Amino acid sequence: SIATMPKVRGGGRKHAAWANRFGELQQYRIEHGDCNVPRRHGKLGSWVSDQRQHYRKNQLDQARIDRLESIGFLFAGAAQAA
Repeated sequence: SIATMPKVRGGGRKHAAWANRFGELQQYRIEHGDCNVPRRHGKLGSWVSDQRQHYRKNQLDQARIDRLESIGFLFAGAAQAA
């Protein structure tokens, strides 16, 4: 439920969009066994790439880092399929 989700900078709409993509990533992990979404995999692939880029630039909120890591997301060393 949204009530139990940590507050994240960026406002309601951006937070909802992030939460929706996170849900898609969770589903991808169930179907594929990992969170290594290829960049060419539509909006989810772009979003995953963006999360890694934000992380490298120290622009990703700790609450989001924790949520991503909780499902086995790898920020470094994950090969992106071309």
